[in-house]
Amino acid sequence: MAYIVLVEDDPDIRDLVEMSLARAGHEVACAGNGAEALSVCATRTPDVVIMDVNMPVMSGLEAIRRLRSVPETAVVPIIVVSVGGRGP
Repeated sequence: MAYIVLVEDDPDIRDLVEMSLARAGHEVACAGNGAEALSVCATRTPDVVIMDVNMPVMSGLEAIRRLRSVPETAVVPIIVVSVGGRGP
């Protein structure tokens, strides 16, 4: 299966997604913000990154820019996710 880096600042969402991916047989490394994601990806190149957009410390969009500037992670698929605003 795949080595996935999951980047999500909400611990409840992160835990739920991590559990689902692990049950499907994937190896998952988690990060709570973009800066942590860069550190995790520098340690081992993932097969795919699942990236939240709005996070503290470093946004997902900035982390993506930086991942794309590094040869080892420049072509790693990145799935961007974001929880929209709450309705009325």
